[in-house]
Amino acid sequence: MANEESVASLVKSIEEKIGRTDEFDDMMEQFIEQLIPTMAVPEQNENAYTPSIVSIGPLHRGTRLQQMESVKLSYVRSLFDRLETSFDDTLKACAAKVLDIEEFATKYYASARLKEKTEDVGLAEMMLIDGCFIIELLYRNFENLGSENSESENWNIDSILSNPFKCYAVRRDLLLLENQIPLIVVHDLFQLTIGKIQNKSYTRDSLIKWIFKFLGNIMGAENIIDIENDDELSNLERESGHHILCLVRGYYMPPTTPKPEKSIHQERIKYSATELRLAGVELRAGKKKELFNIEFTKAFSWRSCSSLFIKGHLEITPFTVSDSTDCFLRNVIAYELCNPQIPSYFTSFAFFMDLLINTPDDVQLFEEAKIIRNSLGSREEVARLFNGICKNASSSGFHYSKVYKEAMDFCTPWRVSTGRLKHYYFGSPWAGISVMAGIILFVLALLSTIYGMLSYYVGDTLSVPYK
Repeated sequence: MANEESVASLVKSIEEKIGRTDEFDDMMEQFIEQLIPTMAVPEQNENAYTPSIVSIGPLHRGTRLQQMESVKLSYVRSLFDRLETSFDDTLKACAAKVLDIEEFATKYYASARLKEKTEDVGLAEMMLIDGCFIIELLYRNFENLGSENSESENWNIDSILSNPFKCYAVRRDLLLLENQIPLIVVHDLFQLTIGKIQNKSYTRDSLIKWIFKFLGNIMGAENIIDIENDDELSNLERESGHHILCLVRGYYMPPTTPKPEKSIHQERIKYSATELRLAGVELRAGKKKELFNIEFTKAFSWRSCSSLFIKGHLEITPFTVSDSTDCFLRNVIAYELCNPQIPSYFTSFAFFMDLLINTPDDVQLFEEAKIIRNSLGSREEVARLFNGICKNASSSGFHYSKVYKEAMDFCTPWRVSTGRLKHYYFGSPWAGISVMAGIILFVLALLSTIYGMLSYYVGDTLSVPYK
């Protein structure tokens, strides 16, 4: 248990900061407006892990995002004002709880960086302010407060939810690997604040629902987890509840995780999606819900004479590629690489897509098969995303070794060669007619040449009339 002196010191520090937020109330909108021009989904690897508008936890605490701290404190004050208990009593209870779990929370961060980033402000204070900020933000979003659709006449007082660009920036920042606090901190603060609002039936699982309601379905794929089912949410939190990024990753995990067969870099890169099509492999949108479900099947097809009347089907669950895909995938892949004991499904999935996508033409095939819903607009950007996302990344296992091998084994040299011949020379009726005409002319020219040569060597024998 935290001693009274520590609690009093933490309470005094936060009260002094919250008391100073009055002078910033008129400037909050301006502060965030100044940060918006820098907001963009980063194209370069080193920028994909840096928050653009708000820092959560100690690792990115600094002058560049310092102005957002006044907005956080304003959210903390609004959260505490919603409760029946006094401001001081609520703050003391939250401070005591955070101090109790501070030692446990320090294990989530590298000790060297944690010491450097908490010299001016203690970790407990950071977690209390950031945790309450997240809770109030999720509460306002869930209750439709501070947005254009709100029934409240003062919806525009919220400088985040009322602006879609700022809301997008906060969503992005909440999913950065280095921009997290332990989810247990947020849960405990939730119980001491929102959990005590009168005439409301918010449970521990409500927080998880709010997180998904605010962040949305990032990959755009259905899943077997029903966020309205408290039991499923409890299981998800128990298995993947370290922090928000881990929680969202867990939402897409398959129910079973078989052991991967090979290392990723043991796979030979042979054929892209375009080349697979030439060999008689058709891309299809999978009917199963899981994002990571990829299957290869074979079926008889009388039209596939060039493929020995056997056609391959590569089924992949449909998903969305949007502005947030690159940043999200980079961070969740980094999380998997930092934790080799967890299955690297996102890493394997990204690498599998990198194997199949080399050019915009490959992306077009995925779009035509309704596998990729391209919200980026440019096929070149989608190809560049998957080609660059796994650079310098390695993993101890590749979860799609079997299906990838089946697809590559199907693409025999005969199927690839005949497929290319059919595509390039018989892709349309006119092309086929032109090729056949050329072949006929070539045969006639060859026969004419042979006849001429025979006439020259044999003499007039062939031209003697029959008697």
